[in-house]
Amino acid sequence: MNTFSCEFSQRLGALHYCEVPAPERKVLEAHIGLCPACAQQMEQLKALTQLFTTSRTAAVPQIILHRFAREVAWAGVLKLARALSCAAAAVLVVSTGWIWYTESADSQSSVPTASLALRTDSSGSSDSNDPVVQALMKEYGRD
Repeated sequence: MNTFSCEFSQRLGALHYCEVPAPERKVLEAHIGLCPACAQQMEQLKALTQLFTTSRTAAVPQIILHRFAREVAWAGVLKLARALSCAAAAVLVVSTGWIWYTESADSQSSVPTASLALRTDSSGSSDSNDPVVQALMKEYGRD
């Protein structure tokens, strides 16, 4: 296309593709009748549009279409795998935090959770006379 400086030349493409309002359309069409450079540019736009509408597109071989379809499907699988990996990582972080929180809460409690049981030997006598057992029983109120 020719390069020229006409104040209307920037709007000719919009006129050609019917993207201007009716009042502006009338002004542009009247200008094209008076300006040979704009008339030539409009003819070139029309010829170019005609060329694109009448040209044939190249046929794409079936093997390329199959490869493209496979790649698109594979991309969907990868996207799903990424999402599931993120979800698994989130579950791991939350469960680790929960275990850490419950373990630290259990270790900070002042009441012992295990109860003392007296051991008996094969003769049936208990070790309640053992001084360590007696001290523990006294400390935890199991006299």
